[in-house]
Amino acid sequence: MSASFLREIEELIRARYSLLYLVTWEEDRARRILLDLADGMKKHLFEWSITDGLRSMNASPENRAAPKRLREPLAVLNEILQADVSAIYILKDFHVYLETPEIIRQLRDLASALRRTRKTVVLLSPALTVPTELEKSLTILDMPLPTYEVLSDLLEHTIRSGGANKKFEVRLTTSERDAMVKAAQGTYGSRERICTRDRAWRRSRSRRYTGGCGRETPGNPQIRAVGVL
Repeated sequence: MSASFLREIEELIRARYSLLYLVTWEEDRARRILLDLADGMKKHLFEWSITDGLRSMNASPENRAAPKRLREPLAVLNEILQADVSAIYILKDFHVYLETPEIIRQLRDLASALRRTRKTVVLLSPALTVPTELEKSLTILDMPLPTYEVLSDLLEHTIRSGGANKKFEVRLTTSERDAMVKAAQGTYGSRERICTRDRAWRRSRSRRYTGGCGRETPGNPQIRAVGVL
């Protein structure tokens, strides 16, 4: 992850920009980033979805069930407003509720009220939907793609974990590693899933293979995805 992006989010939180809108398909990666920030800033991290309700993501096990498992969108906004805690709140797929007058009004109230607290709301969504009423309340961020170094480390970790479990052995030349990392840039989530599928296919047939995921060899069809391989 870009250090400048992490610094930007931290600066916005410290400056009490109360409503952030993070546009990305990569929920897990975004959660890890915000969890690291919350821990570093000594803040609680809560996550909400319509299916799981409001959950604590970094509380101790005995306190993890403390917050109410609220599922109703307006109720969770009221809970955030009233909570007396230093925290970051992730609201997943909240864009679908941004056409509701009550939600818009409550978010505008939150934008003003939270500036006097240490609470930050992060709307996490793959789609950008900004009502006119919220244009001056929301700070919009696009999560950058992983850097070459991050993807290279991920590839190395994947290779080492497979070798440590003695499930398969991977032999890649320097040029093959470079080609795989460059191919993965821009398609991080899809590439990770494809590599997993490819490794599973190969493990079912052999304990050793030479070449990276997506490499076509005789008798082994290449797993393809449009725009990925």
